[in-house]
Parts: sequence; structure tokens; C-alpha cells
Amino acid sequence: MFNSFSYNIINAQKSDNIQLHSQTLDVISNQTKALENSSSIKVDNYPVAMILGSNNKIYVYNYDSDTISVIDGNNNTVVKNITVGNGPHYIIYNPVTITIYISNALSNSIFIIDGAVNKVVTGATFQISQFNSGHI
Repeated sequence: MFNSFSYNIINAQKSDNIQLHSQTLDVISNQTKALENSSSIKVDNYPVAMILGSNNKIYVYNYDSDTISVIDGNNNTVVKNITVGNGPHYIIYNPVTITIYISNALSNSIFIIDGAVNKVVTGATFQISQFNSGHI
């Protein structure tokens, strides 16, 4: 199980627990730092990075699927896949407002997700310059 003290942001380029171009995440024990046997979580295509939210929710962006997978860290199951813009590129979590911000490199946009209900906030999608390449 993930917790806020051990895992805050995990990026695929710096970690072995996300397999690029796959549809699964491997679960690593906080105590042993070892891979838990038979503990893979199926998400959408090309999971790149994840961030821990409140109530032990884990938000994973899936670059090729243009989705955010919401995982319940208590039982390691996907509770929802949220469609966002093309090419999710960065993810930020605000613990005060329980809000997730997703920048999209291919659609030059930022989506805002209400983490309390795990839905895109209607009317809160922003267009950004194509020269930002999805950076926030």
C-alpha cells in the first residue's frame, strides 16, 4: 500500500515500478521495498507517472490513452479512468483543495479534476501556448 510518507511523486524515468508501454503497475512494499507477488494493477495504455492524493488515492496518467487512472491504494484497484486532453504530460495535486491539474502536451491544454468526486471540472479547461509543450 502507498502512503504519503514513502511515495509522493513517482516518475517512470526514475523508477522501476511503472513499465512503459504496458498497461500495468507493479506494487512495491513500503516495508521491504520489494515487489509484492501477484500485485499488478491494470491501467490504460502507457502509464508514465503517478501522484498520491488524499484518502490514499493514486492518480496515474496514461499518455497513449489520454486518461487518468484513479487507484484506491487501500486495495490496489482502479476505481475510475478519467478522459483528459491529448498526451497528458504533467500532473500536480493540491491537497488543500483536493484538486488535480493535468497538462496535455498534444492538445496544449490544462484539465482540472475535482479529486473529491474524480471528475473533470466543467468549464475549467484552459488552452495554453503550443510552445509550453504541456509544462505547468
